[in-house]
Formats: sequence, structure tokens, C-alpha cells
Amino acid sequence: MATSASQYSLNVSYSNRAKAHGSPASCVAKLEYDFQLKSSGNNRVYCTYISASKEHGAIANSPIAFAKVCEATAGRQSNCHQMKHVMVALPAEELSDFGRQRLVIDICDYVRQLFEGQPVFGAVHRPSDGEKNFHLHLSHGLRKIQMRSPTVYDLGERIISEQRPKIRVAAGLPATNHHELRALRAQVAELIAKSLAEELADPHLVERWRCGHLTLVKQV
Repeated sequence: MATSASQYSLNVSYSNRAKAHGSPASCVAKLEYDFQLKSSGNNRVYCTYISASKEHGAIANSPIAFAKVCEATAGRQSNCHQMKHVMVALPAEELSDFGRQRLVIDICDYVRQLFEGQPVFGAVHRPSDGEKNFHLHLSHGLRKIQMRSPTVYDLGERIISEQRPKIRVAAGLPATNHHELRALRAQVAELIAKSLAEELADPHLVERWRCGHLTLVKQV
């Protein structure tokens, strides 16, 4: 990630059984941590939000149930991706509780729209241990949901963002998903700036967040 003068930060990782490149050991373990479903003694979860459509059924209301389906469908290879995980730094004192929670909804809804309507599971953690900002942890699946019955689900083909280069090119897209990542980074920065502009009379701070996805030279 390029050096930045802004507090803006957005990082992407994938869960897999191999725990490669610092990724979580599994998507179930990651969502258990994000939603603090296994108590660690400190209540860091500030708020949670699930962005999903009614057509996804009951499984979209359960992060762990969905993650278990992703684990079972990911493939046998130890480094096969299970879910995508995004961590976003959010303003701390600059936003009210209402403004921050509305921002979380806007970000999660945008991610669901960008990645073909995949249910998005979001949990915000409070700052701790010297951290300055709240952090939004959000996760979504990589394959389209197939509902076999009201209680039985599996996952079908990968969404286009996660397809192989040949399939992406055949669909008229660039060979890699770098474009989607750049769009994600830019739009999240825009949503944060919009929320700050609604509550603050500090255009300089607003623009620092809006331009935070750019390199330092471009920010200046």
C-alpha cells in the first residue's frame, strides 16, 4: 500500500486453510473474531450490520452458517480462497454514532452491489491499544449462492471478480480484478468524505479522507 498522509486505510485478504500470506486460517475463525462470537474478555464490537437481499434466505442472517458453507464449497486445495475480507479504518471523534453507523451501512451496501449482490457481513471494532480509528471488518463470499431448500444451501460458480483471467477477458473485463479493487478503495473514501462533510465544517479534513486512496504525491 502506498504511503499516505491521510488516516484512510483499506486492506483486502482472503481466508483459506493454508493461512498463506497472513490470511485467516479459515473464514469461520475470521467471522468468529470479527463478530466476537467467542468471548475474549474485551468487548471491542461497536456495531454490526448484514447487507443481504431476501432472496438469499435465512443463511444470510447467520455469518457463521454462511462461512461454513463457504469453507465446505471452497475446494480441497489448502490455499483455495474461501471468503474475501476487507478492513477499513473509520473516523473516530469526527463522526457521531449515528453518522458512523449510517456510514457502515453505506459501505456494506456498496460492497454488496459491487460484488454481484453477495451477502456482506460487517462488524465495527472500537479503537484500542494505541489505535486512533474505529475499524470496519467486512466479509463476503466468492461464489453465487444456490438454495436447494429453505434450509439447504451450497455455492455455485465464482462471481466474475474472482474468475480466472481467461473468463474475465471473455466477459469483456480486464484480466485481473485490480479495477474492482481500485473502485472499492475510491468509493469507500468518497463515502467517508461524504459522511464527514455532513457533520463537520472542516473541508481540509474531508478532502484528506476523500483523497486517502491516492498516492501521497497525488494527494498533495
